[in-house]
Amino acid sequence: MSVEPTVREADHSDVPTLEIVRRQAIEATYADVADRSDYADAVAAPDERLPAWIADPTFVVLVAETPVTPVAFGTVDRAGGELLALFTAPDYRRRGYATAVLDALVAEIPAERDRLLATVPLAVEPVFTALGFTRVGEPTTDAIPTAAMDRPLQ
Repeated sequence: MSVEPTVREADHSDVPTLEIVRRQAIEATYADVADRSDYADAVAAPDERLPAWIADPTFVVLVAETPVTPVAFGTVDRAGGELLALFTAPDYRRRGYATAVLDALVAEIPAERDRLLATVPLAVEPVFTALGFTRVGEPTTDAIPTAAMDRPLQ
């Protein structure tokens, strides 16, 4: 990436665009590694939590954008020290957008927390490993297998 991404707090007007980013990211992640029926519901249905996260100060939803549009976003639960979402539009992957969002989200976590928790799909575990996370739990056997991971904050 030649230009630093702009990272800002999301507002309710961002929800439709962030839904597109989320859906594109899910589709791109699973199209070649899973049966469509395993992830179709996640692509078809909006994430009803997103507007609630934006409205509730317990959560932080941050957006990374180009001069034209949001291309990545993430959500953290300040109180629980948990990363709840991190998505990047496929055309903007590996350009530092997710890293910029994650770094800004980490800065929002209270100092008394020493770890950031995340439950991530196994298909993106290597991305989270590169972002400093370590697997701390066994994978689930759901249609979309996930693993518990964490990252030190200090």
